[in-house]
Amino acid sequence: MERSLRPLRIHTARLCVRTFTPLDLDVLHTLAQQPEITDALPDWAISRERCRNWLDARCITDNARLDPAALALPLAICLHDGELIGWLDVRPDPETPPDTAAVSYALARQHRGRGYASEALRATSRWLFAHSGWVALIAMVRHDQISSQQALHACGFQPHGQVIRNDQVFGRCMLLRAPQQLALIPAGEHDAEAISALMVRAAHVETHCWLGEHAPFIPDHDQPAMQRYHSRNGQYFRIELDGELAGVILVSHSGHEHARIEFFYLEPAFQSLGLGSKVLALVETRFAQVTLWTLDTTRHSTRNLPFYQRNGYEIAGMDDDEYYLVKHLPQRNDVADDLRRARRHRGSEMAEHDFYEVDMARSSFSNSNLAGVRAQNSDLRGLFISNCNASELEIGNARFDNSVLRHVSIGGVRFEHCNQGWFGERRPLYFAHSDLAGSELVGCDLTNVRLAQCQTEGLTIDGIPLSELLAAYAAQQH
Repeated sequence: MERSLRPLRIHTARLCVRTFTPLDLDVLHTLAQQPEITDALPDWAISRERCRNWLDARCITDNARLDPAALALPLAICLHDGELIGWLDVRPDPETPPDTAAVSYALARQHRGRGYASEALRATSRWLFAHSGWVALIAMVRHDQISSQQALHACGFQPHGQVIRNDQVFGRCMLLRAPQQLALIPAGEHDAEAISALMVRAAHVETHCWLGEHAPFIPDHDQPAMQRYHSRNGQYFRIELDGELAGVILVSHSGHEHARIEFFYLEPAFQSLGLGSKVLALVETRFAQVTLWTLDTTRHSTRNLPFYQRNGYEIAGMDDDEYYLVKHLPQRNDVADDLRRARRHRGSEMAEHDFYEVDMARSSFSNSNLAGVRAQNSDLRGLFISNCNASELEIGNARFDNSVLRHVSIGGVRFEHCNQGWFGERRPLYFAHSDLAGSELVGCDLTNVRLAQCQTEGLTIDGIPLSELLAAYAAQQH
């Protein structure tokens, strides 16, 4: 498989693995003089001029293509601030099968013991397996290089025989095989912390990929509570590659032939490996009855739209910030009868219709215009609203006992003449981890209201700052 190697940047949580440039000469030569490196790699005890020649010969040119049969690919290991801290070298080895490449690495002494080598090896190996014909990587380490063996083992390398030189055992071979299994696993509440951390890393990398000053807006993406909410109320899936968390995807599905991808994020270290298209194919297989897929994607990223277009999506509309995409699939024969039996109204014009004594229990509305709809004297128990624009919604003479609002924007919302239950049933309201800054409570019954672990700067009661009331109370106590 041919692929351009310039510019090649493989991002991880803490690192960037990239091709070398001539500007790396001074730092590379300084690193190569460290005895911790030359003891393991004696060929690197070279002059600055020889280091320059090596770098000039191996800097990737604009026309370089990935050719596994003849590839010698040195890669710089850098921190996110650009500091060069080591390198990786991948090349065919005449002593190994043609579908296997040899890998070696070196890391500056001051950056050892932090897991950087495993992190760089893990991400680079994924990239190589995705874009080359190699099915395995092999590393050879001396018996006394315990830390190197541990670093290789941490990213999946397994013992694979011994290295014999001059009829003596020199070290051991360690082999890493290409990953095999991609799977969608329903996310549970116990996954919330790991998914939140993944989303933070993904948002950080996306920020650097977007145009201008724009940055991703993913509501509460860093909050485990949001991930738990999605796991309870949607088709939320962990994307796993050989059992390792590689991303997440959230699907909204009506149970019939329409579904929507709410969001789809890959761990930065798993991006540009061809996994995205495979995940979309897995999702379409899982929801086999769906013939119409929709999603929104930002206009501020140069890579999102081409990716979805390669996977069959078309532009249905756009605004200043978003593309609105659709994908039509042929209907499978084995689900066609079920869909024909379902009552569906797709693409129907029903504006200004009056529905009276209509049983619409368990109906689903998606991608629909409900602006100005009025519901009166209706049973809305169990109503589920998600990813909807309900701005300027007006609700009156209604019962919302035991309802829950989670992860919603309530800016400018007004509560007037509300009670805690009809017929003498009182159920106190509960606000937790919510932004109520600047809100006003006027003429309300706050008997036995409790504030705990809240920010109260600037809070006043009948014009008196709470800070003054607390100070007066403290003075009285003393």
